[in-house]
Amino acid sequence: MSEYFEETNRLDSALRYLGIYDTIASEDNAVDMIADNKRRYMRVYTKLGDTENAPRYQEEYFAHTDSAMNPRRFLNVSNKFQQENQNRAGMLINDLRKTVANQKLVIIAIVFLAVVVALWLFFRHKEKVANVQLFRLNKELVEIEEKVRRIEHLRSVETHADVSAPSSSVESGGSGTDEDAARKDDGRQRQFFERIQSYMESSEDYCDPEFSLNRLAKEEESNTKYVSAAINEHTGKNFRTFINEFRIREARRRLLDAENYGNVTIQYLAESFRSSTQA
Repeated sequence: MSEYFEETNRLDSALRYLGIYDTIASEDNAVDMIADNKRRYMRVYTKLGDTENAPRYQEEYFAHTDSAMNPRRFLNVSNKFQQENQNRAGMLINDLRKTVANQKLVIIAIVFLAVVVALWLFFRHKEKVANVQLFRLNKELVEIEEKVRRIEHLRSVETHADVSAPSSSVESGGSGTDEDAARKDDGRQRQFFERIQSYMESSEDYCDPEFSLNRLAKEEESNTKYVSAAINEHTGKNFRTFINEFRIREARRRLLDAENYGNVTIQYLAESFRSSTQA
């Protein structure tokens, strides 16, 4: 506006708008605008023939121009700009470092998880292989025990046949000695124990939790004292140990029988064989 009024030679109006221009430039501390305003004042006052203000604004114009072109000020502004760039770069680098650190933590967590899963799968496979091997070993042991049991049963039958055979004739009217009587007693006890063994082999009554020494004696038409003595004499074990061996063997056989006992637990089998009777 001041330039328009200056060109139309309305210099008073030009000075009024230059005052507004000066206020705006001073408030914003715009060095270039202030210098431009001083130059315009100098030009208007020169046209007015004001020999006092024209030289003054000329000096102020040159002073502001020199200030704007001052190398020190330029360097200060340049240094400030560089410092701001460095600060922004530093903030960017810190952000990148944080991002890299977080990514490293994520990678470490993934690797750790992968290792844990791999170890779990490895030990699970190893446990499965061990269980299969144990299953096969138990199966072989059960088969071996069955074979040994049959062999021992056949031997006991043969021994019983030998004991039951007629003894040789005796001298002095046919009366036997005390040693012969002892052999007969031992043979009878051996025969009685073989009856017990045969009953245990052919029956699964011992699987009943209520199976007792008294019940076994009734099955053999004898008394508990004689049954207990026969078991102890020929096995070196009491009734409870003797009966539990049969139960353990049967439990192992059932554990290997996946078709009929695949859903049965070891605890269930143990409780099913638990007897409330005393030996």
